[in-house]
Amino acid sequence: MTKYLIAALAVLGLALAGSLYALKLSRAEVTYTTVALESSQAALASQKALTAKIQARVVAEKTRADANRQELRNALKKNAEWAASAVPPDVAGVLCKPPALCSPGAGTVR
Repeated sequence: MTKYLIAALAVLGLALAGSLYALKLSRAEVTYTTVALESSQAALASQKALTAKIQARVVAEKTRADANRQELRNALKKNAEWAASAVPPDVAGVLCKPPALCSPGAGTVR
């Protein structure tokens, strides 16, 4: 009878040791996951801040470009005779940098 009791206690001891080891591994994994999560959250916050800055810059540049286009339209309307004439090649070369901006199909400002 004592043999069975000793065997049962040994099995329970091994089960307890295994459970404690599994708990230790689980806690280490939870700690690692928590650190990884915090790092990811910090990176996400940084990327959100950068995205907000970029979006604000895009809006500001679009506003500036729209104002420039409107100013050009107004200037061309005031100088319709000049606007209807051909642009000398030397002037076009300076205005069209890079040249792809003035290639056919690139769009015009009107």
